[in-house]
Amino acid sequence: MSIVEVVRRTTTTVEIGHPGVQGPAGSGGGGGGATGPTGATGPTGATGPTGATGATGPTGSTGSTGSTGATGSTGADSTVAGPTGPTGATGPGITANISDFTLDFGALPGSNEASATITGQTAITTSNRPVAIIRAIASGSHTANDAAYAALFISLTCSTPTAGDGYTVYARSTEKLTGTFAGSGQWS
Repeated sequence: MSIVEVVRRTTTTVEIGHPGVQGPAGSGGGGGGATGPTGATGPTGATGPTGATGATGPTGSTGSTGSTGATGSTGADSTVAGPTGPTGATGPGITANISDFTLDFGALPGSNEASATITGQTAITTSNRPVAIIRAIASGSHTANDAAYAALFISLTCSTPTAGDGYTVYARSTEKLTGTFAGSGQWS
């Protein structure tokens, strides 16, 4: 019998139960047998949890601004005047119909009311609208500065005109005033 046959007749004993402590590795028989074939790959395991998100990276450098676009065409010369337009129709015109008057609030203790009648307005009709103002000029008893501030205390109204004659200007004040104030009336 040859040695090869003896190796083939060796049987392996499998212990059932606790195998006990494994002993030290044996020394090779000097032969160093060949490694057997690699077994089949096992199944892939389940996917693990997703890891934490990493930090944002640094901002990149600014890109180029690009090329300059084409220059637009030049507009019309604004220093050259256009042609003169046609002359407009003649309007009805406004007549100035201005008259001066004096409001007299009297001597001390003074008054809250004064009036002035404007007459000689031969072209006035009942449909005209008179208006009046206090003028910021010196009068017999007040400076121009006094007259400038008088509008804070005096309200003026005008009556309905009397055709071919004129109208009355009424002055009312929240305070008792004295002396005279110059005014002007106009109607259109």
